[in-house]
Amino acid sequence: MASELTIEKNIQITENSEKIWSVISDINNWSVWNPSIDHAVLYGQFAEGSKFRLTSGKWDFDCIIGKIESHKIISINCKTMGLVISLTWEITNSALGSKVQLIAAGSGFLISLIRNKTAAQINEILDYSLNSLKIYCEKRQIV
Repeated sequence: MASELTIEKNIQITENSEKIWSVISDINNWSVWNPSIDHAVLYGQFAEGSKFRLTSGKWDFDCIIGKIESHKIISINCKTMGLVISLTWEITNSALGSKVQLIAAGSGFLISLIRNKTAAQINEILDYSLNSLKIYCEKRQIV
């Protein structure tokens, strides 16, 4: 369908999955390591079905945590006016630390209307988010 978009990005981080997990699973502190996020507030415990609010620039997203597989996978579903996006973080251990994959699947009239511009923006945000995660995890001593 023309109104759907999927983008996958990967990065290698020289930390183990437990350390990366501790950063990604701490939704309330996403803005600390990811400058593209202005504010994130988790309502309740970090668990499947929990809701949170995410603000990034002019966008306010209402989100829900989908799947959690401890130290491996977090998937979230977020909605805002004209855009529904699912983000899945997958962490796998590797010889050099961990591989982190971020998959974004989006739909909505914004993608239908301005597909190339929306795809470019999502692509840029994913790259920026993964690079910010890498810098944060590799420079910070996470306990």
